[in-house]
Amino acid sequence: MKKAIFLAGGGARGAYQAGVLKCICDILGGGQFPASILSTVSAGAINGAHLATYADDFRVGTNNMIKLWSSLTSEQIFRAGNLSLAKSVLRNFASMAFHLNLTGGQHLLDTDPLRDLLQSHIDFERIKNNIDNGILSAFEVATTCYDTSQTISFVHSQDPANGWRKIRHYSQETVMTPQHIMASSAFPIFFPAEKIDDMHFGDGGLRHSSPLRASIKLGAEAILIIGTRKTPEIDVLKSLKPTNDVNFSKILGMMFNAFLDNLDRDLEHMSTINQNYRLMDSQTRSQSIWRELKILNLNPSVDLARIATQKEVVMPFLLRYLMNSFGEKEQSGDFLSFLLFESAYTQDLIEIGYNDTMQKKDEVEKFFSL
Repeated sequence: MKKAIFLAGGGARGAYQAGVLKCICDILGGGQFPASILSTVSAGAINGAHLATYADDFRVGTNNMIKLWSSLTSEQIFRAGNLSLAKSVLRNFASMAFHLNLTGGQHLLDTDPLRDLLQSHIDFERIKNNIDNGILSAFEVATTCYDTSQTISFVHSQDPANGWRKIRHYSQETVMTPQHIMASSAFPIFFPAEKIDDMHFGDGGLRHSSPLRASIKLGAEAILIIGTRKTPEIDVLKSLKPTNDVNFSKILGMMFNAFLDNLDRDLEHMSTINQNYRLMDSQTRSQSIWRELKILNLNPSVDLARIATQKEVVMPFLLRYLMNSFGEKEQSGDFLSFLLFESAYTQDLIEIGYNDTMQKKDEVEKFFSL
């Protein structure tokens, strides 16, 4: 059965995925990457690039991810020094106040360190060889094109004929480069857009209405989804008390979380299709364009935003000051959880991801035995 692994976005929450994948590797005993399709977006694309590089050795790939996330600092993702941040604030203020089109005036953080990190940790030639040699059949990196307001999935696959073109989402066959990963993980406002073929690209989750489309179009019959957000309980949501006010950081946190909402809707849609497919008789099934998909969804068992508020103190001083200027700490958890690229936070997420997955060992074994 052709399997796909989908890695959702989530900024620093990507450390949770590293813990999940490490546990899956331990459960399966290593070997090659256990799926033929790798579908990614935003921070998931960074993890995906590690996996695609070492598709021939799953253990090496997951060990390298753990090593990276365990020792991560903000300075490895963006320029977090006080001078760099102060210049950025002044540059953006001047751009808005005086209507100047200053270079770098459209984003808050300089992500050149992330580019250096990708170039030093990811072997893009090896990714190409792994796909060309059939170790991995397809690697997708979803992005948003600011110029066309479309989701563009850059795909390197063995069969380019599996591409698609929808009104707001199309695929483009390519050979992966650091630019594609940078584009997919470029948070709006905070990270700069990435230029590819004279077009400007940003975070792939921005308007990705069908996150699982690529896996399905590329032929997946079973999809493992590794999310970065705890599934809310309806009863708990009903009992929550309203706050006195809603600050800017709360709104930003909701905006970032909105990038993940489409995955929940896609899962609901898949569940409905599966239920209807099971009700069909054999003749109707043979004539239907639908097919049943096996789904395993792994999400955090705890609220990662709450952990982020407890670790805020490890952020660089001026960055922490800027984050606090957006509003009270109590409402900033979701916002912080995306940008807290510090080992004191990411190590906790790795451990949570590993333990969560081990609790579902039987489900993981069943999925990969299909």
